[in-house]
Formats: sequence, structure tokens, C-alpha cells
Amino acid sequence: MSIIAFDSHKRYTWARIEDENGNNVHECRIEHQRGNIVGFLGRQQPGSVVAVETIGNWYWIIDEIEKAGMRPDANHYLKWAFSEAANSVAVNRKSHPERHVSRLYNRISNRRNHAKAVGAVARHLAEATYWMLTKGEAYRERGAF
Repeated sequence: MSIIAFDSHKRYTWARIEDENGNNVHECRIEHQRGNIVGFLGRQQPGSVVAVETIGNWYWIIDEIEKAGMRPDANHYLKWAFSEAANSVAVNRKSHPERHVSRLYNRISNRRNHAKAVGAVARHLAEATYWMLTKGEAYRERGAF
């Protein structure tokens, strides 16, 4: 059975299909219009699990995945944990202004707002965690070599 992964953005979703060995079978960009995700998944093996990576509120994508007869796998507990960690960065940024995540929060909150900045920090923490687990390395502060 193949593995289907979705990385959702504002106007599109990046889809990747891998075989059982983790080899890339297909990658494509799916524009956010109703029916596009169902159409894409309709060509895949029925009942497959679709891993969804997103920080925003993209529940309609989950609905589209279920309409296509697939099973969405979105871990809401991890989303909550990374969002809480990002909120902690926002609260403690003045006591640790030298940290990369504090600078990231400040840069985005100055241009956008608190919610966007927390989402960006949460995504950064999620990606950092992924790479730490994948490479088996400890966290390294950006810029500290």
C-alpha cells in the first residue's frame, strides 16, 4: 500500500506518494478548489491513509479526503503541543531575545499578528523536531555552530 502525504498551504496542497520502501512515486501541486483533492485521490488505492500536515484550520481538506474514501491522519495532539510551545515562546521572548524562535516570533508579529507568528513558530518547531528525529541529532540553535 502506498503512503500519501499532504502539505497544505494557503492556496494549494503539495501531495507526495511513496511506496512501502519510502521511494518517491509521484509529487504534484493541487490547487485549492473543491473537488480537486477528491479527483486526485480518486486515482489512488481506495482506503489508503493520507497524512495531513497543516497548522491552520483546513477541515474542508479532511472532508475531501473522507469523500474520496480515504482515511485522514492528522495528529491534533501534536498540533496542540507545538502551538502551546509557540505560545510559550511568545510569552518568554523578552527574557530570551537571543533565541532564534524569539527572533522569528518578533519578526512575524511585527509584520502580521500574534496568531500568524505563533503558527509560524509552531511550524518551525515541528520541522525542527522532524529533522532531529530523522537525523538522530540534538537541537542546534540556528547560527550557533
